[in-house]
Amino acid sequence: MFLNQGKNNIRDLLVGSFVIGSPSYAAVGSDGTNPVSTNTALGSEINRTRRVFDSKNSAVTKQVEFEMILPSTEPSGIQPIFTREIGIFTGSPTGSIYSRSVFSEFEKTGDIEVQYIVAYRIE
Repeated sequence: MFLNQGKNNIRDLLVGSFVIGSPSYAAVGSDGTNPVSTNTALGSEINRTRRVFDSKNSAVTKQVEFEMILPSTEPSGIQPIFTREIGIFTGSPTGSIYSRSVFSEFEKTGDIEVQYIVAYRIE
């Protein structure tokens, strides 16, 4: 779900007063509460990263995808973790949040690498 902060960032970009930053960080958390437009953070953030963050766009599908890969070694010292939410942000450790999504609980252990994909379709 696009949140108010994300919508405001896009609005500012369109009118030429964009100063917040592009979506360049992804974070996962453990809160499965449904998002509401006024959320300003994840419910319970566990890990945020930029260095494995990638984005792809397609004129054919009218879609933008943001990918976060959580290596087997992360997060360090607190595995297993149980993820239920993902957010797209402008910065770390703070930063304006663009969107927040929840999903079925997933147990991430040190034995696996996890790929999360957030897709935005623009019609």
